[in-house]
Amino acid sequence: MTQTFRWTSACLGLAGLVVALATGPAARAASIPEHRLEITLSGDEYLVEEHLVVRIASEGDVATWSRIPVHLMEGDELVESLAEVVGADGRGVRKVARREFEKVESPGQVLHSSDKAFLVPFHGLAVGEQIRWRCKTRRRPLFPATEVPLSHAAVQDNLRVRVSGVPFRWHLRGGGDALRVAASPEEGGALEIVGEGVPDLDLPPWSPPASSAAPALLLTWGREVDWDGVGTWYRKLIGGLPAAGPEVAAKARELVAGNEDPRQRLEALVDFVKSKVRYEAVEIGVGGWVPSPSGEVLGRGWGDCKDKSELLVQLMAEAGIPGHLALLRAGFGQRIEPGFPSPFQFNHAIVAVPASAVASSEGDPVGGDYLFIDPTSERGGVRWLTPASQGRHALVVGAEASRLVMTPERPADEGRSLRVVGTIDEAGDLVGRVEYRLQGSRALAWIRDLRERSLDRTLEDLQDVVHFVAPGGEVMKAGYKELDSAVPSLGLVAEIRVGAAVRGEAGRRWLRLGSLGSLPGSRELEDRDGVPVALSPGFSRTEWRLTLPAGWCPPRPEDEEAANALGRVTSRAAPAEGGTLVVERETRVDQSWVEEDSLPALTDLAVAENRFAKRRVRLECPEPAVSGSGI
Repeated sequence: MTQTFRWTSACLGLAGLVVALATGPAARAASIPEHRLEITLSGDEYLVEEHLVVRIASEGDVATWSRIPVHLMEGDELVESLAEVVGADGRGVRKVARREFEKVESPGQVLHSSDKAFLVPFHGLAVGEQIRWRCKTRRRPLFPATEVPLSHAAVQDNLRVRVSGVPFRWHLRGGGDALRVAASPEEGGALEIVGEGVPDLDLPPWSPPASSAAPALLLTWGREVDWDGVGTWYRKLIGGLPAAGPEVAAKARELVAGNEDPRQRLEALVDFVKSKVRYEAVEIGVGGWVPSPSGEVLGRGWGDCKDKSELLVQLMAEAGIPGHLALLRAGFGQRIEPGFPSPFQFNHAIVAVPASAVASSEGDPVGGDYLFIDPTSERGGVRWLTPASQGRHALVVGAEASRLVMTPERPADEGRSLRVVGTIDEAGDLVGRVEYRLQGSRALAWIRDLRERSLDRTLEDLQDVVHFVAPGGEVMKAGYKELDSAVPSLGLVAEIRVGAAVRGEAGRRWLRLGSLGSLPGSRELEDRDGVPVALSPGFSRTEWRLTLPAGWCPPRPEDEEAANALGRVTSRAAPAEGGTLVVERETRVDQSWVEEDSLPALTDLAVAENRFAKRRVRLECPEPAVSGSGI
């Protein structure tokens, strides 16, 4: 199972998605005057007939559409195809022969040895011409379900989708007014969906990925199943896996030797799988779903998400700790349709441990009575669940029954804090020390960077952070240290100098102290046409502790907060002992997915964050008291 969701729908397979992601908005002047999909469902397969016409309107379109990728899963078959270019005058047809198709290793996403991909080349493509692509594919999924993307890399003037065959269930996600159901199978007959002016995949900023936000048609057929039925299907699929061999049992005994506490045993096993078994995404045959035998994974020292998860479950079993594989859809802004059971909505495997079996405590990533562990990351203990797996529907595959539960969101474990301690001289220059601490996934990203590239590159990143909160600031003599914590943590320190940090004259001095941000700008939340906003739960804290020259006026006190169900933004400024100015700001995001009806609340937080970051801190002396005599 890969970290990348893969479409398994029309003849183009990944084409619509990949082409859209490979180009920017400026290149998308093309239009699709006609796009037809005919899907015929049968017992263990389905047939897709597709007809696509693309009108080339700019040089950017030429680069975008000169090659169309086609992706086939194992068992799929390209039955027939027709690729041609029609001249601007409507004549001069140039056909692309099947032998000209170019085999590639990957159509823009993860491709494994069991899959096939090739590019359909349209050589000599010019502005004003049209691409015509017709194909018929036979798809043989492991489970009778599929997801058909209904957006493309260009605006579709005329989209027609027809689904027929054996009885099926369907769900139309998104599309708004651009899509309508012209005929429903409940009325007898086929499902027909019609689209006019269907927008392209150029989603607004801060959107979930197209695989979760773009319009799509979900289909499943055959015997109706619930999520427990999906779990039963998966148990049968992996039922041939051998039990833990002697090498796995011996390793479990070695790791927990002398320790009878279940929690400490679990910590030791998790640490081993995370740090000693390398993560590699590999699929062979049905290997996209079936883990490798645990003894094989242990022996070679590497595996993908399901391999590492299955190894951990078997090590736990040898140590007397129950555990289950859990399937979910990982990644920023990803989510499933919980009312439409299908395994193809998942792309990742982790481990679920009954919380009661290991005496879970406050702060553990517990949801639905399970403690969730993602063994793919190389850092972090039992207490830390990677953000890509937080706040997701997870199918816990039990030995006898399976159920869909929500993994928790842990914003307190994810974030960054910047602390500047320094002195302001009479000229208004700042000299001091900056401490930058990262926690959770941000820390893990920086730790990997430090391992894979020079320290100078990482220090350049630190310089960028300082410039964001203190334009013109200079970082010198920097260093770093990975911190010992159950959550990945990294601390960076450096000397800092900011010229003319304080402006103005005596009695009217001011300074602008920036802060780290976490939210989109308010304008980015406008005109989204129903597209949700995807956020990264966590915190961003900034603290300035500056000693002022003797005799300078103290800061004007400030204590403001904007808070709602989505998070909180605070700003505080106050004098401290010894002529010190203290400014503290924090943004905390508590939710990862914001629907249209919650955008006003998010806008309130975004406006407050921006206002606080741009606010001047004023140094003002109190007005002298006026004394007088009464009569």
